[in-house]
Amino acid sequence: MLINREGKEYPVVDSGAPIVGPEGKLIGVVLVFRDQTEQRQVQRALEKSEREKAAILDGMLEHVVYQAPDHTILWANRAAAQSLGKRPQDLVGHRCYELWHGRSTPCDICPVALARDTRQPQEDEIKTPDGRYWYIRGYPVIDEKGQAVAIIEVTLEITEKVKAQLDLKASEERYRRLAENAQDLIYRYRFYPQRGFEYVNPAATEITGYTPEEHYADPDLGYKIIVEEDRPRLQEIVEGKITQPIVLRWRRKDGEIIWTELRNVPIYDEEGRLVAIEGIARDVSERVRREEDLKKSLREKEILLREIHHRVKNNMQVISSLLNLQAALVDDPRMREIFRQCQKRIRSMAYVHEKLYGSQDLTAIDFADYLHSLAKSIYHEFQWQLGPIDLKFELEPLALNINQAVPLGLIANELITNCFKHAFPERRLGTIWVALKRLDEKRALLQIKDDGVGLPIELDLKKPKTMGLTIIEALVEQLEGKIEILREGGTDIRLVFPLP
Repeated sequence: MLINREGKEYPVVDSGAPIVGPEGKLIGVVLVFRDQTEQRQVQRALEKSEREKAAILDGMLEHVVYQAPDHTILWANRAAAQSLGKRPQDLVGHRCYELWHGRSTPCDICPVALARDTRQPQEDEIKTPDGRYWYIRGYPVIDEKGQAVAIIEVTLEITEKVKAQLDLKASEERYRRLAENAQDLIYRYRFYPQRGFEYVNPAATEITGYTPEEHYADPDLGYKIIVEEDRPRLQEIVEGKITQPIVLRWRRKDGEIIWTELRNVPIYDEEGRLVAIEGIARDVSERVRREEDLKKSLREKEILLREIHHRVKNNMQVISSLLNLQAALVDDPRMREIFRQCQKRIRSMAYVHEKLYGSQDLTAIDFADYLHSLAKSIYHEFQWQLGPIDLKFELEPLALNINQAVPLGLIANELITNCFKHAFPERRLGTIWVALKRLDEKRALLQIKDDGVGLPIELDLKKPKTMGLTIIEALVEQLEGKIEILREGGTDIRLVFPLP
């Protein structure tokens, strides 16, 4: 190190030579100093660069190993050493196949060795004995003579990626086996970027007569096999208007028409564009035929049952007419009234069958509508005998089957008839209320009320003395109902009965 006049230091390299006089005596020394400032700067820059490269290589996830041509490790980064649980310096002097593959000889398949031999970069995926997978790249280091004097190995562990790929492949294979052996037709149809079937399982041949290969060859085959009248439904599926299973008719290759049930799932891309449809089609021809046979059978039974109700109603009207004729031949007023009461009871039952005959549902009638008709009929029968009577209704729609409608109809007939006969003597003015309403899910109320003179105090429904009251008591018991009488301001009879 030299210091100039200004005190600045200079790194130097010096050399000297003696000066010898004629007599061979040392008379001086020649010193030569060379300034090393620039060389020192280059050296420091090189060292800094090496440190930065080492830091970069040590920070990489990939394993970077610098090898001699015989695979002896000359240098390794931290990731390579950590994969073996060692320090980088512990790897130096060992051969790569000894450390990672547990071998005493080079691997049979080695992209690093292939890079050395071909003097070209090489890559491959390798599985080591410990079950891990690696993506290995080899880069030859070539000298000025074109010889590979070293090899750089860059390796990345891809165990998780490979296992995920293997799991996905196994899953796809399982689902493919399921699809290939399914009896239903399974398909995927692509709309974008080019229309056509991407997958059709072998069941297509059994169901349509067309092989999967024929489907792949003709992108319009799925449209062509649909019966012309059903084709607009397919467009609704494509437009997303139909998302539920749909039944379409297909024409097989042999011309036979079959019924198929389709379940489709639209597939959209990130932009919301429909790119494909995945679906399952099932031949439901046998099911459709059974349903049609069942509908036909139900229609026949409905016609038969409707005819039965019609005939029962007519027979009851015949019986009523016979009773009316017989009553006309009886001189005894008491006997004549008995005949007429029987006639009215038969009429109330005939009304039930008449309502069932005209109902859409042959198993039940709207009892509110029935009550309205029955009460009006009784009103018109007594209207000429009484003073002005106001008939009011409070009726909620209530569907009852014939087993309840007939006894309730008979009870209503007796109660309403009694109101008109006994509540308003001497053409007294008054009002009769007929009410029907649901109390809850299991009970309903039938109420017949008037503001007439009221029932006698001694009358007890539990101890009936007339035919009408006897009928009421028996029918209430049959319905498993409860009846009560309120006598304030007339007569209020309430019957609570269970719903089916």
